[in-house]
Amino acid sequence: MERIFSDPEAHVCTLIGSFVLTLTLLKYQITKTVLKYCLAFSVFRFIVMQESLSSMTLLCVK
Repeated sequence: MERIFSDPEAHVCTLIGSFVLTLTLLKYQITKTVLKYCLAFSVFRFIVMQESLSSMTLLCVK
């Protein structure tokens, strides 16, 4: 929990999250599109992370 507050990236994500939440209350349609892109990006980033993790694992195994 402490790490989240000391981690600037996490803090930015929290700010963005709050901003998106506010937008949802104001303009649901726009936010829906933004969230779709954010979700796609998160999935993409997760896949890339998985890829690099598996390549690192393969290197370690070798």
